[in-house]
Amino acid sequence: MKKSTDNLRYLSTKTAWMSFVAGQTQSQIARELEMSQSKVHRLINHALEQGYVTIRIEGGSEELLTLEHRLKQTFGLTRCTVASAGMSGRDDDEALLQSVGEAAGQYLVQLLEKKAIAQIGVGMGETMTSAVGAMPELDRGDLKIVSITGSLLRKLSANPLDVVMRMQRKTGGEAYFLPVPYLANSVEERESFQSYQSVQELMDLARKSDIFVVGIGSIDAESNLARTQGISDRELQDLRDAGVVGDIAGSFYDIHGRIVETELGRKTVGMRGEELAGRRVLGMAAGLRKTQAVLGLLRARLASEIVLDEHLARAVLSEAPVNFGGAA
Repeated sequence: MKKSTDNLRYLSTKTAWMSFVAGQTQSQIARELEMSQSKVHRLINHALEQGYVTIRIEGGSEELLTLEHRLKQTFGLTRCTVASAGMSGRDDDEALLQSVGEAAGQYLVQLLEKKAIAQIGVGMGETMTSAVGAMPELDRGDLKIVSITGSLLRKLSANPLDVVMRMQRKTGGEAYFLPVPYLANSVEERESFQSYQSVQELMDLARKSDIFVVGIGSIDAESNLARTQGISDRELQDLRDAGVVGDIAGSFYDIHGRIVETELGRKTVGMRGEELAGRRVLGMAAGLRKTQAVLGLLRARLASEIVLDEHLARAVLSEAPVNFGGAA
C-alpha cells in the first residue's frame, strides 16, 4: 500500500511540476508519460487537493523533477526518472539500488499494463534484477521476454537467467533465452556460436523488441561484469587502458560516447550495443561509481530513457561540461 501511495504522490507531483513549472500542456504531458489526458488531469487535481501545489511545487520532489528536466534537456532523452536517495531512510549503495529498482519497476509496470509493449528485450545486471523484483504480478501472458545477449555466464554460481525468469514469473509471459555464453572463450568461438541457425533466429527475434531494458555497466571490481563473468584484474585494467568507462549489452565505450573495439567486446555473444542506437532503450543505474559509465552512455545516445538515483544524476550533470567541452 505504501509503494502505491508513494507512486501516486510522485506522479501527481511530477504532472503538476510539468504543467506549472515546465509549462507543458496536458496533452504534451500525456504523450511524454504515456498515459491518457484524463489521467493527467486527475493527477494534477490530486496534487492541488493534497496541497502539493501552492505558489510552488511541494511534496519533496521538486529538486528531483528539476534534475530529471535538466538531464532530458542536456542529453535529448525522451524520459528520465530520478529516484530519491532517501526513500529507504538510508543512503548507501544498497539503498540506492533499492530506490532505483523500485522506480524502474513501477515504470515497467506502467508500460506493460497498457499492453502497448508486445515484446521486451532484456539485458543483465543487479539493477535490472532489482527492478524486476520490485514489480508486482500482472497478467501479460501475451508478452514476449527475450534475452538480447548470451544467457550463460562464466561463473556458474551466478544465475544467468534470473532477470528473464523473474519477469516471466511476474507477467506470465513467454521467455526466450540465447542458449550460448555471454562471453565466448575466443573471437572464433563467438563467430561459431553466432553461426548457429537457432542463435540467429533468436537474435532476429530480439531485434524486433518494442523496448530494450538494460543495466549500465561500470568498469571496476564491483561491476556485474567482474562479479558474474569472472573478468580478471588484468582484463579490467586493459579495458581502462583503452579508455573504456562502461558497457551496454557487451559493447564498450569511452567517456565521450565513442564505441571502443576491444578483444573482450569481440567475444560477446548476442546483440551489439551499437544496434540499440535509435531504438527505444531504457537504461538504469545506481551509485556514484556508475557516473562515468552513465555519462559515456548518454553521450553515445544509446539510451532514450533512463532511471538513476539523485546522487548519480547530480554527478553526471556536474561532470558533463567538464569532460565534454561544455556540451553534451
